[in-house]
Amino acid sequence: MKIKIICKQPTSIIQETLEQADHEIVKSPLETPDLLIAYGGDGTILYALKESNGTIPVLPVREGNSVGYIADMNLEQFKQAISSLDKFKTKELSALESLENHAVNDIIFAGTIPRSIKFNIYHNGQLLLKQVTGDGIIISTPLGSTAYNLSAGGPILLTKNIVMTLNNPHSHKKLSYVFPSTDLIELQPITKAELIFDGRISDKITLQENQKVIIRLSDKKFLLAKIPDFEETDHQKRTRLINRCSL
Repeated sequence: MKIKIICKQPTSIIQETLEQADHEIVKSPLETPDLLIAYGGDGTILYALKESNGTIPVLPVREGNSVGYIADMNLEQFKQAISSLDKFKTKELSALESLENHAVNDIIFAGTIPRSIKFNIYHNGQLLLKQVTGDGIIISTPLGSTAYNLSAGGPILLTKNIVMTLNNPHSHKKLSYVFPSTDLIELQPITKAELIFDGRISDKITLQENQKVIIRLSDKKFLLAKIPDFEETDHQKRTRLINRCSL
């Protein structure tokens, strides 16, 4: 099997493990792998999912003592699972879309510099909140609801919905809204603002004053690889997350 490794640190341990199991390491950008292995935290995994463009499965492996939410296994578990690597199955991940860009975790709406902004929010074409002042909002998928959304006081989603959480609002109460997956959220910045996809500053889009932008759940899916007998249930993931937050 042809495999490409994506990580921030040197990958000698993972590469040696794969080569010992007779897997081919893809290094040329012109070669298409059968599988991407993302070694690191959730940020590295989200980067790999973006690189995959939804066409190549991504197998996440937690680095060191990372308690990243997305990965089912750490390095030692990966070594144990290597003999079953070619039996991987895939899980589809939903993504948000706006202005032809996608986010598996969340889309952050914020000011162009670190200060409060003013904006209006529309839901399915109807004005929902007028002249909100604050740091912005966080719009998340169920997977992303466990990340920045949770840190901002938003709920963890257990079903295929969208959650929108006001980020440090000054003019309104601290609120979160859970919308059906078919709903549309429309934002109108009264002052200049930015959209940031999955925390990737390189993917940010600047919005001009009064420019309306629609955010929705996309039809596009991204593929997460799962190895049988080495999968965490959603309950196990949430328990690990809660234990991390309570430290």
